[in-house]
Amino acid sequence: MRIKYTLIAGVLAALAAPVGAHAATLDFDTLGNGGQSSAGNITGNEFAEFGVLISSNRQLALFDSNCGPDGSNSCTTVGTDSDLATGPTFGSANENRVLIMNGGTDAAPNDDPNGGKINFLFDSAVTFNALSLIDLDEKGLFDKITVKFTFGDNTTQKFRGKALADRSTLLNPGFDGDNSVRDIRFDLANVTEVDVRFKKVSGAIASAEFDAPAPVPLPAGLPLLAAGLGGLALVRHVRRKA
Repeated sequence: MRIKYTLIAGVLAALAAPVGAHAATLDFDTLGNGGQSSAGNITGNEFAEFGVLISSNRQLALFDSNCGPDGSNSCTTVGTDSDLATGPTFGSANENRVLIMNGGTDAAPNDDPNGGKINFLFDSAVTFNALSLIDLDEKGLFDKITVKFTFGDNTTQKFRGKALADRSTLLNPGFDGDNSVRDIRFDLANVTEVDVRFKKVSGAIASAEFDAPAPVPLPAGLPLLAAGLGGLALVRHVRRKA
């Protein structure tokens, strides 16, 4: 029994090594391979190294919001929608590339006024902290957007209307329609999937913030496992001498 308990203790010590989590902000400027993104159509696989697959029932694209008065390009050069422009003129930070459902073309992307669904599917459960949305310019906009979470136990939770508005902060007061930037906080644990639905309304996602698990690399756990196996050998040795 002593051999058994010593081995189990060593294995448990290896498995119980601190796991922790790392905060990730998916801002669509940096690709999963570390390269810089550019405006135009995407497949949604470009950010797989962040542990998430993005899909939609529309064509996904990136729009360069650093256009207009504060950008080096006019919005018609990088797309067709000046409502998505960000920067000091609009009381906001430069949001760079933002995620849209493309109602334009690859060369001139534009957020689709018909709306649609954007899905974030995570490799493993995360704590989902916040979404940042741009250009929600429709009356009663929170009644036209639904954010649905699926959890690790397959339960779901939806936010719409007042429930969504109560979690929202307008980051650039004075621009509550065109060029608006809103931070919507959730801070929900054990999330495996997020659906963002735009019901016949346009808009863009500037970023998604989540805490993903950071597993201990295998070499870091091996010494602890080896310690457990070493304990097994020591117990055997002591028992033979006895």
